Amino acid sequence: MMQSVGSNAAPGRIPGVHGLTLPAYPHESLFSVITLGSGTPELNLERACACTVIQYKGDYYVLDVGNGASLSFLKGGRHGPYRHEDIAAVIFTHLHQDHVTDYFDLITTRWGSGGKHLDLIGPPGAKELHEFLITFFRGDLVYRWLNGGSSGVDEQGMFDGVDIREIIGSNEFVLGGMTVRTAEMTHSMYDLAYRFDVEGKSIVVSGDTAFDPRLIGLAKGADILVIDANPWADGTGQPPARRSIEELPVEYRALTRYRGDPSAPNHMPIQDVVRVVAQAGVRKAVLTHLWPLPVDEALIEETTAVFAASGFEGQVVFAEDGLEIWA
Repeated sequence: MMQSVGSNAAPGRIPGVHGLTLPAYPHESLFSVITLGSGTPELNLERACACTVIQYKGDYYVLDVGNGASLSFLKGGRHGPYRHEDIAAVIFTHLHQDHVTDYFDLITTRWGSGGKHLDLIGPPGAKELHEFLITFFRGDLVYRWLNGGSSGVDEQGMFDGVDIREIIGSNEFVLGGMTVRTAEMTHSMYDLAYRFDVEGKSIVVSGDTAFDPRLIGLAKGADILVIDANPWADGTGQPPARRSIEELPVEYRALTRYRGDPSAPNHMPIQDVVRVVAQAGVRKAVLTHLWPLPVDEALIEETTAVFAASGFEGQVVFAEDGLEIWA
């Protein structure tokens, strides 16, 4: 079952204005995925940068927080905004700018709205990002702390109570009652894909990746796979006229293992997306990280036909900002 929603949040229900408390959003399923940011680094009025949210029992597990993600929470769904204070965790697939730059606003808004303990999970660098927030913006945050007493703002959820877990490679752990598994992907920056399993249902989020058989293994039999579907026009998965790393000054070539290799492949052409989805045997393939293009009936029919020709029998969905899909 799929529910398409827009930015028609209830008028006047703005978090943080005149101490107004928002009601929890009435999700129609205990376990779902919301594509709050379905775009790319190229700014787009219709699509925020990368942000995919796992919703479980009304709590939000936010994967990536690109430009526009915090505002997408406010836009919410047809029943009103999503509450920032219901964010239980922020999880990074990787640390490219279009996946992280709204972290400062999202977490500060969450904190000012009463959010306390936060799980922060991602590859090495996640801790450095949070420490930059509480160091560089310390004066601003202390000001908010002093003025947030009536809202219960204290050090929890910002200066304390943030459980940071940096991970690499294959992992398995429990988060909010869900079993989470990870796998390393292939990208120009160190990248992880995540699988969430609970109550016999499963949702996988690929992050940005070139073709990688480890994604097939991670997504095997999943109900939903939210997959990077950002093919370049030449069909190679690479941008045209790309510089080699040898053309950069020496000091910029010295990248650590976990910062990635900028000469590595970035994304999959549609043929590889289809191969992953078909071989994994998922029920629903949600195509995200989309360049500005008209998703019209012709494109939908053409894409669906490509998937069908591979033997894929599931549902193909083009992500939109605010689209909620039930597992």
